[in-house]
Amino acid sequence: MGIWKSLWERDTRYDRLDSISRQRQQHERDKESWSYLRDRWLILVRVGSATGAFVAVVGARDGNGVQVLISVAVVAAVLGITWVANRIR
Repeated sequence: MGIWKSLWERDTRYDRLDSISRQRQQHERDKESWSYLRDRWLILVRVGSATGAFVAVVGARDGNGVQVLISVAVVAAVLGITWVANRIR
């Protein structure tokens, strides 16, 4: 009877292994895309922090205290958001 079963019915013993393999492949793709996004995010953080620091220096040179406070707040917000995002991950 075993031969007839293999000829007429589909053997499902190994289906689960394919599913695990697909899950691993999807996990690797997700990790790669997250790494790419994380790298892009870090570039934006560095640019935002550098811009905020530059504006703070220009504001301090011109004697504009409000500009300095706003730019320091922007730098703090960008770095704070980055810190929170890294803690969540």
